Formats: sequence, structure tokens, C-alpha cells
Amino acid sequence: MKAVPSRVILIDGARLVGLMIKYRVGVQVKQSYDIVELDEDFFE
Repeated sequence: MKAVPSRVILIDGARLVGLMIKYRVGVQVKQSYDIVELDEDFFE
């Protein structure tokens, strides 16, 4: 059986927080909002 190669990659705090938010690990959505745009075709 061959050993699986592994290595440790060090990251800084900002990168860690970015990954936590991206993959929703250890975080909760506290507030969200919608961004809307005027639909000009509606008024034609």
C-alpha cells in the first residue's frame, strides 16, 4: 500500500476568515439584503 503524500500549508488570518465565510464553516448568516434593479421593459 502506497502512502498518500501530504503537506501542511500555512495561511494567514485574513485568508482563514475568507475560507470560513466562503465554505460557511464556523460562521452564521446574521443579516442579508437584496439588491434590485429597475426593469425598464415592465414600463413599455
